[in-house]
Amino acid sequence: MEALRLNLEAHVAAMEKSGQKVAPGLYAELGTLYLQAGSSDKAIALYSRERDTWPESKGLMTAMIQNLERRQQAKMEAEK
Repeated sequence: MEALRLNLEAHVAAMEKSGQKVAPGLYAELGTLYLQAGSSDKAIALYSRERDTWPESKGLMTAMIQNLERRQQAKMEAEK
């Protein structure tokens, strides 16, 4: 899974560098790979980029972001 994340990251970076629009779903897929690796902050950032790049994904990405933010908040409160 690490290799997939690294390859996808390189692909996204190359597209951005060349000025091409990243295909629908790639930011979200990369965000999910980060989430599975335990990095919810990076996942939220990538879900936000997906939402901002592809407005048709706004509903789903917003719901996923809010869910992750609630989970983070609950975790912080439980650690108090």
